[in-house]
Amino acid sequence: MKIKTIGKLQDKLDEDLAWRKKELFDFNQIVCSDSKRESIFVRAGIAVLCAHFERFIKLAANYYVVYVSDKNIPQIARAS
Repeated sequence: MKIKTIGKLQDKLDEDLAWRKKELFDFNQIVCSDSKRESIFVRAGIAVLCAHFERFIKLAANYYVVYVSDKNIPQIARAS
């Protein structure tokens, strides 16, 4: 995978975030439609939300590392 421009990085992040927002919105619709089991769904929703947040942060960090590595920035020599 190559991410050459900041625009491409933003597009990839936006695409992933849009999918996650849609899934969380759909989950919220289910919670609101079943009031008998709302508390169960809310607890499950917290776990789903945490999992989505954790995975997005990991993915964003990986995309950023790929973006920076594609820049071929020369290393600065360390003083001994």
